[in-house]
Amino acid sequence: MRTVADRKEVGALAERLLQARDDGLVSFGDDVTNPKTRELTDGASARWLKSMVNAPEGLDLSMSPDLARVLDRMLSAAERRRADGATGVDFAIMSLYRPDKGPSPHRDGAAVDIGVYAGKTINFMRTKDSVLAVAQFYRDMLGGEGEAKVDAKIALGLPRNPRMDPAGALAEYYDAGHPEKKNYYDITSTPGRVITEKPFTVANTRPVLKMEYQVPDAFFQRELEPDRSPAGGLAGAVAALRPEAQQAFKLLVEKDVGKVLRFMFPDGLDHLHVQVVRR
Repeated sequence: MRTVADRKEVGALAERLLQARDDGLVSFGDDVTNPKTRELTDGASARWLKSMVNAPEGLDLSMSPDLARVLDRMLSAAERRRADGATGVDFAIMSLYRPDKGPSPHRDGAAVDIGVYAGKTINFMRTKDSVLAVAQFYRDMLGGEGEAKVDAKIALGLPRNPRMDPAGALAEYYDAGHPEKKNYYDITSTPGRVITEKPFTVANTRPVLKMEYQVPDAFFQRELEPDRSPAGGLAGAVAALRPEAQQAFKLLVEKDVGKVLRFMFPDGLDHLHVQVVRR
């Protein structure tokens, strides 16, 4: 069970995030805005945060205090950028709490998916902005001049490109959890070819990534498996980055003497996944 100090810390952070949303500094991707009335309906993330504001004594909050510290650092950095003249949404939370059926860091209050950071969109189609945004996130976690590093250990799931290899494209096209991935592919006839990829069997056809989505990878090389960290720990992950991303991360990793960042891996197409890990 969380301590009283943790309850106060998490509750205060939840209140600040909700206020930042109302002030236009932060957005939640799972909120819904009525296009006619412009009224906002809370999504799962906002409802979850509201349950933590002034939480009653003895309630076992489901947000990890380490994740609260990461979010607090994100919010403090966003407030500084706003004070320095930045406008608009600084960061967008696509997914914070998800009531997943099986074990997952989102269900356990230990992860956040970020679609925008420091005003820059994180998406496989926005290569340069994605690298700049993720590097700035890491930089904020390490702290600026006179600021300590965040009191947490994290792993980063970096945006990746859609798969182009036959088995990978087939799995993504028929990904029941993300039907929107079909939009990235065309179904092409392949006479005499049979592709079998459990649980799918497709004869004489295959999904092919549309030309407009065949763009250079922002981070990892295309052949790496999603959701799996490259061998060699953090050093191995940095070595597996594309040159532009490697250049952005190498100095930050060298500065990270306290090892805030533990490992990185290819994740979704349109966000940065941040997960707190055991110390």
